[in-house]
Amino acid sequence: MSVDFDKFERNVLNFDELDGDLQDIYTGGTPPVTIKRFIEDDYYMAKIAGDLYPENRPDILDIFAPDKNYVEIILTGATSIGKTFLASLAITYIIYLIGKFRNPHLWLGGSPASPIVIINMSISAEKAKQVVFTRIKTMIDTSPYFREEFRRDYKLGDTLVWNLSKEPDDEKRKMGSILMLKPGTGDSLSALGDDIFSGVGDELNFFRVIEKSKRTHGEALDPAQRLYDVISRRMKGRFSAGGMTLGKFFLLSSAQYPEDFIERRIREAEESGDLGKTIKIIRKSIWEAKGNVFISGKPFFCGKTFRIEVGTVSRGSRIIDTYDKKTGEVVIGTEGNFEGKIINVPIELWDDFYRDIEGSVRDFAGEVTRAISPFFSNADFIYESIDYELRHPWTKEETTLEDGSLLNTKVLFQFNEKDGKQKPIIDPHKFRTIHVDLAKSGDSAGMAVVHISKWVETMDSGKKILQPFFIVDMMLRIVPPMGGEIQFDKVLNIIRMLRNNGMAIGKVTYDSWQSTHSLQILKTEGFNTDELSVDKDVSPYIYLRNCMADKRLKMYNYEPVITELVRLEKKADKVDHPPNGSKDVSDALCGAVWNAFQLDARSSPDIMDARMPVKATKQITQEQTKREIISDFEKWAKGGK
Repeated sequence: MSVDFDKFERNVLNFDELDGDLQDIYTGGTPPVTIKRFIEDDYYMAKIAGDLYPENRPDILDIFAPDKNYVEIILTGATSIGKTFLASLAITYIIYLIGKFRNPHLWLGGSPASPIVIINMSISAEKAKQVVFTRIKTMIDTSPYFREEFRRDYKLGDTLVWNLSKEPDDEKRKMGSILMLKPGTGDSLSALGDDIFSGVGDELNFFRVIEKSKRTHGEALDPAQRLYDVISRRMKGRFSAGGMTLGKFFLLSSAQYPEDFIERRIREAEESGDLGKTIKIIRKSIWEAKGNVFISGKPFFCGKTFRIEVGTVSRGSRIIDTYDKKTGEVVIGTEGNFEGKIINVPIELWDDFYRDIEGSVRDFAGEVTRAISPFFSNADFIYESIDYELRHPWTKEETTLEDGSLLNTKVLFQFNEKDGKQKPIIDPHKFRTIHVDLAKSGDSAGMAVVHISKWVETMDSGKKILQPFFIVDMMLRIVPPMGGEIQFDKVLNIIRMLRNNGMAIGKVTYDSWQSTHSLQILKTEGFNTDELSVDKDVSPYIYLRNCMADKRLKMYNYEPVITELVRLEKKADKVDHPPNGSKDVSDALCGAVWNAFQLDARSSPDIMDARMPVKATKQITQEQTKREIISDFEKWAKGGK
């Protein structure tokens, strides 16, 4: 049967009036009710839809408005603003619409042999079943319409299935003519075989990006992006007409970081010009979503507010005004140099913002922030530590150590014609300390080499004190080769190579994960070694931050470490990376700086300046301790040999 698409669009998608020549496409010859009646009529969904926040009601009406053609609906912002409920109610309405067709496959497209699938994907199978799927199942099983006129197969629990065949004698239509709602995991491959009409992607910002995935032949795997691509293609390829995709794809996640999937997708929509046309964005704060919610006759928020400046890349979020709890008075703060967005926050949330401003900006205001609670509240410290005259001494930004990349010795070392030996170009006679953050299976490793260049005078509690000034010689992210793991012996070779080129290695530390074997080998070769975990004690990271704040550290412009440092989060007992993030190189940098501080703080600046000859790496049986190494320096400084 040919379809007059103009009529099809007006009647099937808008459902306001039905032309007589299309009455036979609907069960009972009556068109579906509008979304407004669907959520207001007790026979359909009124008893459940009463839980829809009043401020979200215009959104669901707009999604199915006669003059709109939204294919993609992005729901983001604060937590607890009704994103899941709105999407579940919308999907329930879509199920209702499909069920109204006498022969959905004929009018929507697709083969009657294949089920029409609505899919709900989340970060895990358990989450997919517990959240959106369970909410839709409850809505459907509560509705009189679905119990009486469009009953699902109650024998099935893990999927919701409806028989779409309205004419049992027609064997062709009976075969596979079903509608199915099923949950799935974040693995996009689980959707590859389905004729997907509509879908929900839940918590998309929390899908973990996998570095150097086997599935992507060594490239980073972004499961949220891959999932989006697969479902979008299935919807467009199976159910579209007149250049328009007929179903709707709901993308859900609370706000997190500027580079998360939802934020990237919003930017893509803005750049493509699809925003407001085929793509609708719903982003709200908790007070915007609950603005007209009343509890026991009282409004959820009283109306009194204070101001917050949302943090930027260079500065953290801050409270502008002050609040006197005793008097209930809000004192307007002095206008300043604002960089970020200014928002008015209900006074009921004062304590939450005062205790954890970045977390509250994200969870209550629904604004993206570079860290939930950033460890570097002022990112200027990081950028001001960059010396653009210093260079990365490796031929690639990151390496597998099996990709042909090399240490560019000319960046770090120069040949001394007097003694015929290689020496570091910068501070050739200074200790270097090294920290290696080994990688667990499939993850990256980090390595950093640091030295104290000089001691500088600083003020501490009104007193002048000497503090070390650090220069970073090398930082390196080591990634696993495709289908393999990092070879730890190749990491050892880098350390040997540095020493053999004339670098005085004062100390080498590894984190505790699988470090024993490497440390034992280094000890037998005369290195001063130890274990160090910057995860177990926050002191190393606090010291690194203080060095940067005091302008006592210089490093070259190395994107992996800058990205990690900017996004570090402070938690109760540790410094951590954000979801989907990493801190392998920043851990290495932090450990190397801490090593230098700990080693040289116990000696004097004079001993640090000692010029001890460097011996080439060789197998020895005598174990050299830190005390022995310092003793060697002292003897040499006094003219001993």
